[in-house]
Amino acid sequence: MDAAVSDRDGMLGHQRQTARLIGRVRWAGVALGIVQAVLTSNPAPIGGAIAIMVPGLVMAAYNLPIAGLRRVPSRWVEPVVIGALVGDFLVVTAWTMLTANDIYSTSYAGATPPALWLPSPRSSPVSTRCV
Repeated sequence: MDAAVSDRDGMLGHQRQTARLIGRVRWAGVALGIVQAVLTSNPAPIGGAIAIMVPGLVMAAYNLPIAGLRRVPSRWVEPVVIGALVGDFLVVTAWTMLTANDIYSTSYAGATPPALWLPSPRSSPVSTRCV
């Protein structure tokens, strides 16, 4: 039983570490979104520069709990991580829709990184001790 609890704690620690690493990458995405809002002009994005900046600011908002994941109670880690993953897909979808009038846009490729961050199927913690 102690091994099962230990495995669960180890998995939670690994999940926190991975989420924080992805959160750091997400901050680069926030910066890129703000830069793109300023620089994207031809063709003008649907909704203008403000509409392009909004998804970046939303991403910054849901990344704040990830940045402080060490202080989040254990029972909230998984919902926070899943919420950030869902947010990533929504931001990529918004970006793709807002740049739909650009025939050279490759924004659809932005859906690939969040898909790679999907967790692998979990197995139940099992003791590895021999009886």
